[in-house]
Amino acid sequence: MLDQVEGIEDRGIGGFRRLNSSSRDKPSGPSTLLGAERNVGYKAAISISPAALSWDGNPFLQKRLIQSVRGINIPVLLLQPARDASLEPTRALGGEAARPGKSFTTKVYPDTRLGDERGHCFGGAKGMHVWADDAKVFLAANLR
Repeated sequence: MLDQVEGIEDRGIGGFRRLNSSSRDKPSGPSTLLGAERNVGYKAAISISPAALSWDGNPFLQKRLIQSVRGINIPVLLLQPARDASLEPTRALGGEAARPGKSFTTKVYPDTRLGDERGHCFGGAKGMHVWADDAKVFLAANLR
């Protein structure tokens, strides 16, 4: 995700690095949620395609991420493309976060993009434009 963070910073969205600076090669969606749970200094968190590739068939990961959502006390924006490997993370984590007092927003983008942008993590940095406006709005509202 670092490549996406740098791309956003290039577009003038300051403060994004405070959210997550893990690499796209690593499980950045789950890492974002686990970091938010542990109060590592995030003011807000954006999680993209968290555990979508490994959700199905991994009950330990499912339980652990649901547990992490229970412990998060900062605003979270969870984003997934329509053709991600699994949309269950959005359903399960968003459902858990629907409890009172949680600022947790989920969005599954419509299947209107071409190629990789429809799949996991929006195809990486090249798909950043799909969710960048939503990230800007979210950050502006939560990083005051």
